[in-house]
Amino acid sequence: MVERVQRTARGLGVNPEDLDALRVAHTRALAPRVHHLADDHDPHLLHPGRTALILLLDLEETDAVLLAAALLTETQRGALRASDGDVLAGLDGHAREVVEAALSLRATVPDPLADDIVEKLVTAGEDTRRVALTERLDHARHAHVWREGNGDRMLLGQVEGVYGPVALRTHPMLAKRFESWRLATVRRLG
Repeated sequence: MVERVQRTARGLGVNPEDLDALRVAHTRALAPRVHHLADDHDPHLLHPGRTALILLLDLEETDAVLLAAALLTETQRGALRASDGDVLAGLDGHAREVVEAALSLRATVPDPLADDIVEKLVTAGEDTRRVALTERLDHARHAHVWREGNGDRMLLGQVEGVYGPVALRTHPMLAKRFESWRLATVRRLG
């Protein structure tokens, strides 16, 4: 997945120095996943790359800070989130600048279970909303693999009440992707 993200970013014109920073962010985002996940096909292992690919392929995003933030954001399972210290360890130069900025952006992504999630998303900056939306979209797209019973309905309610409407205000392609997921989930749940 690291190579696919690199190839896609390169194809969209991300410069080599930024590609190096993205590779560092991606590999460091994977470290706690490799440690905690026994199955190398676990959908959570691919989550960082899939989130970045949504930005790259659907939004044609090439900003390295935004892409690195997407790679480093994990709101579903805290144990899989790389700590700032682990992400920054031994980094210097341009890669450190990009990754530090990405960590600052990651810190502004609200917890999806926060009581005031709608307010936090609506008042957040555009970059924060896009990272939060793409990260949540990827979790939603793969929820059928790790959620059971009412968990699907809870996530559907969250998409209908929070993420779908915020996506409408943020980016038309994200709104379209959330709506496609919503319709497929409604059909699947019956």
